[in-house]
Order: sequence, then structure tokens, then C-alpha cells
Amino acid sequence: MKYTDAKIRRGDYGDALPWFNQPARVMDDFVETGKSGLVDACQKGMATMYGDGRIVLNTEVHPFYSDPLTDIRATMQSPRIAWSNPGETTTQLIPMHPLDAMQKATVTTGDTAAYNAIFGAVAVVQTIQQQNAFSAMPKRPYMKEGFRAISAQPTISTAGIAEGAGAGTPVEPTYQEITVGMKDHAVATEMSTRLELVATKNDTVTFAGNAQAVFSQFMTRIDTALLGDTETVAAYELESIDRITSRTAEATAGLFTAGREDLYGVDRTSADWFDGDGLHNSGTDRPLNISLVDTLIANQYPYWGNDAGNKLWITAPLTWKAWSALEGSKQRFSQESAAFTYTQGVQPVIGQAGGFKLATYNTWPIVLDYFTPVDTLGRIYLLDTNHLGIVVGRPMEAIQGNNPVYLNYFVNRVIFYTIMETWTDLPHSCGHLRDLA
Repeated sequence: MKYTDAKIRRGDYGDALPWFNQPARVMDDFVETGKSGLVDACQKGMATMYGDGRIVLNTEVHPFYSDPLTDIRATMQSPRIAWSNPGETTTQLIPMHPLDAMQKATVTTGDTAAYNAIFGAVAVVQTIQQQNAFSAMPKRPYMKEGFRAISAQPTISTAGIAEGAGAGTPVEPTYQEITVGMKDHAVATEMSTRLELVATKNDTVTFAGNAQAVFSQFMTRIDTALLGDTETVAAYELESIDRITSRTAEATAGLFTAGREDLYGVDRTSADWFDGDGLHNSGTDRPLNISLVDTLIANQYPYWGNDAGNKLWITAPLTWKAWSALEGSKQRFSQESAAFTYTQGVQPVIGQAGGFKLATYNTWPIVLDYFTPVDTLGRIYLLDTNHLGIVVGRPMEAIQGNNPVYLNYFVNRVIFYTIMETWTDLPHSCGHLRDLA
């Protein structure tokens, strides 16, 4: 057979086919196949014999077309397509319209190997990642194992003496040795050498992305230890703020197991001089009010010496909300007008239009942390950062290696490691307010 170019009219295909200037296949030598072949082709509808002797391919049954972009010849419909309707047990050879044929074999996202979703190397963490309390605490270098404390002042009955009298019997305070110590904190993660290799070419989690997610959770775990309640034994974790600010009276009231309040090995049952300032209501929650907050300040104030600065509040978001409502009723507004330009979506409105949000109280900043221990409302901590902070023996670092001789595996491993402890040398200067509703 020979291929020749021929002009065909748009109407030959109907409006369903938008092209109308395509080459058609003409069977110039078809008659040479003989009478039997001619009769067979005409009977099957493949060809039409005209009165003037022309034999032409029936384009309505067996059209060929040339892709105008790639010039690839393809068959769009053929009488040799086997088809049956749903529920039928027999098949028949029927011509298929080009659009019908494509509908029966549509490539979709569900086709194997036809679609591959790209998720990217970054994984969005779906859990709480706060570490606000830990971040707000001052960090100091490790200088010594502990400190000496004066647990009792010398007994001095009077300061005045008679003229010419002796100085009296010498006195001395009571000294104690407090060992704070240090604690190790570490976590490791690793990735196989092969995955790290293919991650450079494919859609996979990267080593750095995985390490960042692990580090974020590691810091969150340190924060939750810092905000654990007194009942939780510290063991290898940081001493909690709740334990530092607790007092023996809370154990007597049944708020936690006796002895849980002991700090740095000091038995607070017989050493109330090392107590914190824990204000409680024997486990019965009471409404939060400003008087309770101010009482916390008044109780701690005598232990601050001449420095009323460097204080810090820590509480839970819902407690902050209730606290803000108490202070919000005291607002006074001046007559002002303001214009706001909104871009990039809805923007926050400050001042009167935004309502009252408490950021400080008595000039000291309020830090919100989701992991704050909760009764009905979260507890409120007032911390004296002159005497409370995180002592760091070894700064947080990432130790990375991929030597299979030492690791015994073909992996790339990173270990996050630090040595530190929560340090206070004056627990009485810090306190908490609990049993709030």
C-alpha cells in the first residue's frame, strides 16, 4: 500500500474532530489483491468501490490521522475492537468513536506508575513543640558541685549592751553543704547510608530534616521535665520548678507523697529552711483572684533582699486567659483613632480593639507554657532568677559520625548531648500558686 496526501473536508469527521486538513490513507493498489480481496474489504466496510472504478478507504470506519505536533500516525478507530456491554456474555466487533475510546482508557492518578506524589523533604510536626519555660530560664556555666547554706542564723537575744559591758558569748550560724550535682541528657538518631544517598535524588526525608525533628522533640522533653509536678521523681531528669517551689506543708495536706518535695538530698520534713513558697488549698480548687497572686509576691518578697528585679512568671495559657480577664476590667482608654492596612490575610489588631492581654504583672514578664502542671487551671510560678536557673556543664551539641568501623553499621548517626541541672541556692525566693479554678 502507498500513503498519499489528500485533502478531506471537515464534514468527513463531523464536528467532534477539530482537525480538517489531515492526510488520508488511500489504497491505490487495493484492486491488485484480486476479486476476493476486493469483495472481502467491501463486505467488511473497509473500502468503498465507486462507479468510475475508484476504490477508497472508508474513513468513517478506519480513519488514520497524523498528530500535528509530533507527526505520529495512529489508529483512532477500527472494526477490530472487541467490545461488550456490561452484563452481556458475548462480544462483537464494532467501530469505536475516538472520544469513546479515550474515555474507556483514561490515565488517572490511580494508575500504577503513572503518578507519583511529591511530598518534599520537610515533615511538619503534628505534636506540641514548646520549650518556653526552659528557654526563659537563665543559663549559667557550671562552676562548682554545690554551695554552702546557712540554715539558721546565730542566736542573738538583743543587739544593745550596757555601757562598758562585754560583747557576750560568741555565736555562729548553722552551716549546711548542699550538693546540686549535674545530669546528662542525650538522644540519638540515624539514617542508613543508602537512604542518605538516594535522598539527594528522590523524594525522601533527609538526614538533616530527620535530625531537626528529633532535636525539637528532645528539647520539648527537657521542657516537660522542667515543668513536671512534684510527685514525679526526677531521677535522671532536670529537677522540676514545681519541686523547687514546693513545701512540706503540701505533702502534709496530701497533695503528693511525703518525701517527694525533698531537693538535692535535703529532707525538707526536718529542714523547712529549704522549703519553697507553695501556696495551696489542700487540693480543693478555688477561683483565681488577684489577692492570691499578690499574696504570692508578699510571701517571697522578704527573701529577695534589695533586688526586686529579675523575676519571672510562668503559667499555662488558660490561666493566663483568666488572669487577663481579671486585669482587663481595670483598663482605661483614651480617645484615639487608628488606621490599619491589611495585607497577607487577616492581621492582628492591637490595643483597645484587640482586647486586653496580660503580658506582665508587677512589671515582671509572663511566660506561657502548655506543659505547666494543671489542677483545674494551670499553676502560677513566680521565680527569682537571681537565685534560680539552669547550670550547664557541657553546652548542647550535636555529635555526628558515619564511620562503620566504630558504629558497626553503614549509617550516619547524630547524638544530641548536654550536661546540666536546674539550680537554686535560695528556694524560699521562688514560689507557686496551685489549686486554681
